[in-house]
Amino acid sequence: MPYKDKAKNDACKRKWAEEHKEYKCESSRRRYRELKKVNPKAGARCSIGNACRKLAEVTDFTADEIKIWREETFESQNGRCAICGIFEKELEKRLCIDHDHNTGELRALLCNKCNVALGMLDDNPALCFQATKYLRLHKATKKVEDET
Repeated sequence: MPYKDKAKNDACKRKWAEEHKEYKCESSRRRYRELKKVNPKAGARCSIGNACRKLAEVTDFTADEIKIWREETFESQNGRCAICGIFEKELEKRLCIDHDHNTGELRALLCNKCNVALGMLDDNPALCFQATKYLRLHKATKKVEDET
């Protein structure tokens, strides 16, 4: 933050954004309009531009490359989460761009729940497997208890 005072910093950001409206991403605005038609509950923070810029900072891709990748992946996944299969139009937020934090590789589009779950398990397949075993064990135990 350039200013230690958050209010002063936010005011500076707003002033810059007002003076540089031409930098707003057209694809971001188009995508937001499409999302609002499908899901009126979607918030104003659905701008793809910010997500792409933030992701570009931690990967080897530019924001424009990420936007293109997201659109292609969205089409190939038929607008669904790659794990649970929920449609983006059923969500309050857009699908997240999942990426490997170590390599920067873009993987797939996930709903927020699936993305957070992977993050909480440190993207560790062994932990995911153990969690699956745990859930299956307790689901099987519950069925046996319910039947008696």
